[in-house]
Amino acid sequence: MKLGFEKFFGAKCDYLARRLYNLMSGPKKTTLDKILWLNKCFEILHGKPAYLPELSWLLYDYAHDDMLTSNELSDLVNCIPEYSPIYNEAMKLGEIII
Repeated sequence: MKLGFEKFFGAKCDYLARRLYNLMSGPKKTTLDKILWLNKCFEILHGKPAYLPELSWLLYDYAHDDMLTSNELSDLVNCIPEYSPIYNEAMKLGEIII
């Protein structure tokens, strides 16, 4: 997941790759094979319209308590290479929240 993350998102970010893996693999943290990965991607792309923002929120909300702490935001922002595409998206979300 970490190697593919950099190719897919255009930036190396082990923290976010680990968060995405944990969300995609489910609560039992099963092995994420290609079939499970494709099923999850299909759910995201063809599921209910509100799922993508919900997934984005879950990537930020590590504790799953429906609140973002300064530590959660700091951990995320500090691991993303500055001015990468994913960094720019994170900054946009930060502006909306603040």
